[in-house]
Amino acid sequence: AAEKAVLDRAIADARTRLGGDYTQDRNLADNLRVYLTRAKRDAELDALYPKLVAAWPDDYVYPYRFGRSLLERKHAAEALPWLEKAAEKAYGENRLGVALYRVKALKALGRGDDAKQVVADVLEQNGQWFPEQVAKLKAELAS
Repeated sequence: AAEKAVLDRAIADARTRLGGDYTQDRNLADNLRVYLTRAKRDAELDALYPKLVAAWPDDYVYPYRFGRSLLERKHAAEALPWLEKAAEKAYGENRLGVALYRVKALKALGRGDDAKQVVADVLEQNGQWFPEQVAKLKAELAS
């Protein structure tokens, strides 16, 4: 009960201070995301993510987090477009992390051949850099 009360106050405070402008303070906007996640207020979180994506359009982070959040709640079809949007902007090690969740979403949708193509494409783009992440990606594809 105490945690809920603290999160409720933090959420209300962040919303008040942001005033709907998520570009004015990225840290506070991201804190709001964290508070909503911790409070398990999924509907509000789902409404917030597109606003964060719009506020920070050149970054892969929010489309990735939104897609991952949806996928973890078993909404693979809704997650995939967000993960694909993230893939357009991710690079290096992050490209592999995004690819991992794209593969998971594609597999959940019964699209194994597309998942194989994602892995092939990302390995071509990244090469064998970040061997631990490459191994995780290959293991996910094989599972």
